[in-house]
Amino acid sequence: MRIDSSIGRGLLIALAWLFGCASALAEPAAGDWTAVLRPPGAALRLNLHFSEGPNGALTGYLVSLDQGAANLAFDVVTATPDALHLEIHKAAAAFDAR
Repeated sequence: MRIDSSIGRGLLIALAWLFGCASALAEPAAGDWTAVLRPPGAALRLNLHFSEGPNGALTGYLVSLDQGAANLAFDVVTATPDALHLEIHKAAAAFDAR
């Protein structure tokens, strides 16, 4: 796991909550996932959206509803039955789960 910024750190915490166990990876990732990130003194609502293209490749983005609802596109989304890898280059964040 690589963490290069406070945004990335918070994103990774939220993603760990969403995809924290390998059993979650057995379910299809496509769709909407929601979570609440609770850094000290705040609560940030997050929405993650994943779509599956015609070739089966996943794409997606993260929306922080309490921070202007700007979309942060995942630059890399890789999911296998036993692993998930996400990258958002703009936030210098990456997430790996097995």
